[in-house]
Amino acid sequence: MNIRTKMLLCFTVFLLLLNGAVFLLYETSEEMMSDYDQRMRRLLLLNEVSQRANRMMEQLNAYVSEKEGRYARAYEREFRWLQQRCRQLGAILPVLSDRLAAENYEHMIESLLEEAALTVYHFQAGNIGLYSSHLHETMNIASFLQEETLNLIDDELTAYQRRYDEVEQRNRYFRYMGMGLFVTTLLLGALLAVFFSGHLTKPIILLSRAARSIADGRLDGPDIEPMTNDELRLLTITFNDMRRNY
Repeated sequence: MNIRTKMLLCFTVFLLLLNGAVFLLYETSEEMMSDYDQRMRRLLLLNEVSQRANRMMEQLNAYVSEKEGRYARAYEREFRWLQQRCRQLGAILPVLSDRLAAENYEHMIESLLEEAALTVYHFQAGNIGLYSSHLHETMNIASFLQEETLNLIDDELTAYQRRYDEVEQRNRYFRYMGMGLFVTTLLLGALLAVFFSGHLTKPIILLSRAARSIADGRLDGPDIEPMTNDELRLLTITFNDMRRNY
């Protein structure tokens, strides 16, 4: 193995060790950020669903009390928003920690929308008894929805805290591993530096001494023993032949 190959091999080993540690830390950071982003999206959506449901109930109550079109239009906007987000909830809720609670929450929103629609239908049809009954049921569901939203948010935050603790423990492990890797590479680098300096410089020192002897007129010195299997070996053998044939 020649000198260039040896140096390239050592340099490659150093790069692999350092890049491996950096890659592990980067992957952990990316995993943490991705998990945080997904959970935050769920929390924000749950919170907005709760607020929109409250607004829808406020506009519905105002509409059946005041019988003004502006309240009806505001109610319709909130109703359509909840309908659209209900489909999104179907996609994100299954990843919550409590699957059964997530399914119940989705059904609760569907029931809320159904009862609200029936309330408006019977109110516009003049069925006072029916719309009052459906309005009361809508208010009950809305109240349960608020409680369930808080429960889901609390569960999600608790799960996130556990996940954060796990990642923090893993990060501590990686930090210790990184410090160990740093010390290891530092010691390995020092050992390799000492090895290469001795491995490369000793034959060169012997050759330089022999060259000075020749320059001083002493041609009868012993041959220099080749100490390596690289370019210095060929140089040493060639030098011995040249001195013998001088």
